[in-house]
Amino acid sequence: MLTFSRSIFLSGIPPHPAVVARLGQGLMLMLVVLLAWSLAQLTWAVLVPATSPSMPVAMQVPGERFPATAPPADPGQRLASVADLHLFGQAQALPQTPAVPAQAPETRLQLSLKGVVTTPDPAQGVALIADAQDNERHYRVGAQLPGGARLEQIFADRVILSRGGSFEMLRLPRETLETTAVVPVRPIAPTIARGASQRDETLASTLAERRAIWLQEPARFMDSIRARPVMVQGEIRGFTVSPRRDPALFRQAGLRPGDVVTGINGTPVSAITDPQALLTQLAQATEIRLDLERQGRTLSLTLPVGP
Repeated sequence: MLTFSRSIFLSGIPPHPAVVARLGQGLMLMLVVLLAWSLAQLTWAVLVPATSPSMPVAMQVPGERFPATAPPADPGQRLASVADLHLFGQAQALPQTPAVPAQAPETRLQLSLKGVVTTPDPAQGVALIADAQDNERHYRVGAQLPGGARLEQIFADRVILSRGGSFEMLRLPRETLETTAVVPVRPIAPTIARGASQRDETLASTLAERRAIWLQEPARFMDSIRARPVMVQGEIRGFTVSPRRDPALFRQAGLRPGDVVTGINGTPVSAITDPQALLTQLAQATEIRLDLERQGRTLSLTLPVGP
C-alpha cells in the first residue's frame, strides 16, 4: 500500500473547477510515478550478503630452497612476541551486527503497515505505520516503533523489524483479484473549464511548481491515496487504489475507489523493472494512460499531465 500527500489546495483560496481538474491530473501523475517505483522494488526480494575478498595463497617457486632455521629476530619482532603474551589481558572482540534478512516471521505486534515509499536500497525509504489505536506516523529506517521494535528495512510490500535480538516482518495488506471479463470502455478525459480567473491561474502555476517537487520527494504523498497490491496465484497483478483524503479530487482524476491499476502506458505493472527510465519518461510526458479494472470491466483512463 502506498500513500501520498495531504490536500494540495492553498488555504484561503477556493478552487475553481478548472483548477480542480488540473490538480486531478497532477494527482494522477504522482500515482503513476509512485506505483511504478514501488512495483520495481518487488524484484528486490533477496539480500545478497557481501563477500570478503579471499586472501592470497603463498606460493613456492620451484627450485627455491628456504633455510631450515629463521634468522635472529630484530628488536621489533621481540617486542611483538612479548605483546603476544597478553600480559595485561586480551581485548574482547566487538560483537558483529547480524545481517538483516529480506524475509522473517510475521510480527505479533499490534501494528499495521499503511504505506511505503521505497528505493533500490532497502535501508532507505519511508513507511507509514499505525499502532493498535490506529494512530499513524511516518518512520524511516532506524526509528523506534510502538512495542519496542526497530525499523530495519523497507521493501515494496513489507518492512523488516528487529525486536529482542530477532527479526520480524510486517506486511502490507493484500487483496485477491478474481478473473474479470474484458469490456472495452471509451477513454475518460476530464476537460478544463474555460474562463478561469487570474486566481485560478496562480493556483495552477503553483501546481506546476509542486509537481517538480513531488517527482523528487515522493514521500510527501503519504496521506491522501491508498494503493494495495493485488496478487493472483502469487504474482503481482496490479494495485487497488482508493482515496484517504480529498475524494472529490480522486474522482476528478477519473478514478473510483476500488479501481485496480493493471498497466501504465501500455506496460503491465508486473513488467515494470526500470523505475528511473519511467520517471524520466513521465517527467516529460504530456499525457498518460492507465489500464484499469473496475467492477468486472476493463477500461483505459487517459489524462493530460503537462503543467
